[in-house]
Amino acid sequence: PPYIALFGEWNTTNLGDTAIGIAATKYLLGLGFSVKAFSFGSFSYLGSITHECDADEIFHRFRPAVSKKKSLRLAAIHRLTKVKKIKFSARLARSAIHLSSVRKELKTCKAVVVGGGELLNDRYDQFMIALFWITRMVRSQHIPLYCLGCSINLSSTFLTRTVVRQFLLASKLISVRDI
Repeated sequence: PPYIALFGEWNTTNLGDTAIGIAATKYLLGLGFSVKAFSFGSFSYLGSITHECDADEIFHRFRPAVSKKKSLRLAAIHRLTKVKKIKFSARLARSAIHLSSVRKELKTCKAVVVGGGELLNDRYDQFMIALFWITRMVRSQHIPLYCLGCSINLSSTFLTRTVVRQFLLASKLISVRDI
């Protein structure tokens, strides 16, 4: 069956995000799709889901495995983040490491779904970075984008409002919560 890429903060201990991930996956499976699950903030590929029993296993695994080579690169970047001025740049570099594998996985996907929680807020820098890159990837690869159950903070910075606006403009369907 065709794949849908599902991005969210699934690899945390937040029960609400996990429930959204499982429910969205089961819904998509019921429509005849398979799901490729990704962590939103880090772009980690969590796995492929073709059956409902796979969803529970994927979404309850909190720390996805990372290759040794990628782990060493991420550890070097993490050491750099102790210097406050380059923290944002280090997050950009970390996301770039994961982006090549995400692009490869997206080539087999019919759509991208971003779902759950406070993903449209600038509370965490990596969320804005993720929104920026996901928007660019779906536009460049002409993949439909869907926003599922994300909350938005209307008192954000100009940069955040710009990134969120571009993300929402690229979305075919927008389902928000907690406005």
